[in-house]
Amino acid sequence: MRKKTINEWKENAKAAVSFDEKRKVYYDYLKTPEWHFISESVIKRDGHKCTICSSTDKLQSHHITYKHIFNELKHLEDLTTLCFDCHQNEHPDKARINELITGFDLRDDGIRRALKHANSKNPEWSESAFNFLKDYLKTHNEFMLEDVRMSSQNIIPEPPSKRAWGAIAVRGAKVGLIRRKGYQNVINPKAHATPATLWEVM
Repeated sequence: MRKKTINEWKENAKAAVSFDEKRKVYYDYLKTPEWHFISESVIKRDGHKCTICSSTDKLQSHHITYKHIFNELKHLEDLTTLCFDCHQNEHPDKARINELITGFDLRDDGIRRALKHANSKNPEWSESAFNFLKDYLKTHNEFMLEDVRMSSQNIIPEPPSKRAWGAIAVRGAKVGLIRRKGYQNVINPKAHATPATLWEVM
């Protein structure tokens, strides 16, 4: 199997919609030779013992932070060595990948709220916006959401929050119309050239 790049792992994680999908991406990553090498490097650095109880049994690498997820080899300070029991205590819910999942959940929640607000103002907004996106895809091979928003002016009512368009893109990705290709700086000067998703048509 071809080795995935750091950016590909990040793209897979960001494309995940449900909690189970996000967790699967993370757990698949933990099975890779790359992660095992990182984990062994951390355990060796810490003298082959738990940094909490000094046990040398059933050692594992624990993320202190997920700030550099998928790129830990350059940031081994993000990891520490724990025995199985101490590691379980650090993750009392055992199912939630704390910072990583929380970040995605906050993003998704913001998009859902924006969509709900848009539909409360105009019950037909999401369907109208999705149909507009489908028509837009017929004449474009790749795009950014700001391109779609600008093209929709005077055709689709502007939602209270532009983030509502994020839900339309997610829906397009879920049904296989589009996929994330990479990142590109936005044109809007108010956004200070912030990188945003570049989508491509399937």
